[in-house]
Amino acid sequence: MSVLVTDPKGRTVISIRGDDVAIARFDDLDDDFKEYLVNVYSQLTTGDVERFRKFLNYEEEEDEFCV
Repeated sequence: MSVLVTDPKGRTVISIRGDDVAIARFDDLDDDFKEYLVNVYSQLTTGDVERFRKFLNYEEEEDEFCV
């Protein structure tokens, strides 16, 4: 399976290829789009949704999000 989720500016935010998941965050994503990403993430992975939300909101110091 291969999935790409892009933001309105065309930047890839979620990339899933097989078992590999790559996630990017941008400080200008609006809250509605972040909630959309959280919903997509929760449907496509078994990862920690709250941790993902905190990553998107820069509430964690980590620059990388590992699933």
